Amino acid sequence: MTIAQLRAAREAAVKRLHDAKAAIDSADESADLVALEQELTNAAHEVERTRGNLEERERVEKVLAANPIPEAPEADQPDARPEPEARITVGREEPTYRPDQRGVSFLSDLLLRNEGNAAAIERLERNRLESLAHHGLHRDMGAAATEGGDFLPPLYLGSMFVEPNIAGRPFADALPKFPLPPTGTAISIPSFASGVTVAARSDKGTVDETDGVTAEITHDVNEISGQVDVGRIVVMRSDPSLDIVVVRTLRRRYDAYLDTQLLSGSGTAPEHRGIRNVSSVNTVAYTDATPTAAELLPKIYDAVQKIASNRLEVFGDTVVLHPRRAAWLASNLSSTVPLFQFGGLNQAVGTQGQGFARDLSGLDFILDPNIGTTYGDPGTNQDEIYVVAREDLLLAEGPLMVKVWDGVGSTTGVIRYQVFAHSAFLSKRYPKSITIISGTGLATPSF
Repeated sequence: MTIAQLRAAREAAVKRLHDAKAAIDSADESADLVALEQELTNAAHEVERTRGNLEERERVEKVLAANPIPEAPEADQPDARPEPEARITVGREEPTYRPDQRGVSFLSDLLLRNEGNAAAIERLERNRLESLAHHGLHRDMGAAATEGGDFLPPLYLGSMFVEPNIAGRPFADALPKFPLPPTGTAISIPSFASGVTVAARSDKGTVDETDGVTAEITHDVNEISGQVDVGRIVVMRSDPSLDIVVVRTLRRRYDAYLDTQLLSGSGTAPEHRGIRNVSSVNTVAYTDATPTAAELLPKIYDAVQKIASNRLEVFGDTVVLHPRRAAWLASNLSSTVPLFQFGGLNQAVGTQGQGFARDLSGLDFILDPNIGTTYGDPGTNQDEIYVVAREDLLLAEGPLMVKVWDGVGSTTGVIRYQVFAHSAFLSKRYPKSITIISGTGLATPSF
């Protein structure tokens, strides 16, 4: 596209943004505010994208103007070589903040914003729009060893910093999502609990009538948050920037904690109700002192049929299990061949890869280290397997927010970094979409 075309696209995007804002300002009670907010977000993303494309093209034109095509070398200069060609990326803008940047930090900009720094404010606003488009841990840290001073390494070692082992959020990422409502501390869902029947009727006979019974299912909107206090000297002098490492780790802690909540949260505020603690789910017991994969597989099939038999309208499609259980399943043999296929085998019931079972009879496997391994009584060494119909489990998750304060510890030169996000997990809509497999057969596996 030409510069003129890019400018026209930019102007159209800006108009769309203002139209979306005007639609929200003039909306009445019957308007779909969620859709209007989504349009505003999409329009903001379009403004940023077209602005980036235009600025990138303008930079390209400047580079081209400053670097004309070099003349061919003279015949008597056999060693002459043209300058290396400049590498130019067209139509793509780098993110505002990147881990390889020097001198520019998201968290430092949060502090500079408090001082009225215009450049920092502009970068933060640009990053906010980029984030919209893509829609209690506490410890005081200082410059001493093990408290932050270790993040003053030689430059050549800075990029090799070691982070803690954190499990991630496999189950949370696999769930269907819906927008978190902009207000409210709970999400209430009407339920047609029972009633309403039909029956055959003879001519002039009475039409069958049974009144419906309604109910309400409520899910809380909860907050997951964490913060760290860091000495100002180590923040300003560390490389890689300790503030980035701290907030990155807080984010990873948030992900793992949310995932654990969706699996085993108690449901008592402020915890989500994880699938393990939903009432009236299907259950399958696997009791075996000498368990084998061949004996466990029928239990998984039983879990699947219970969802189909009790939920009626949907089938189970996903098996959530601990990596140790998936590796154990993959390691087992049936007579002389693996139960889980690898390569060209054709006698298996499922597939495996990288040492783990990956699927079974069309059921997806989610390997999640956040599943507990201390269940069972009195053994306390068992994990569990969850078979679910994912479409009935909905996760509403707001954006992860970052706050930075330098005032709370101003007398000691401490800066506080905090992350938090709000979410709701709709786990109780259809309890029969969940089957829990548990028992002594899921004790610590032997290999």
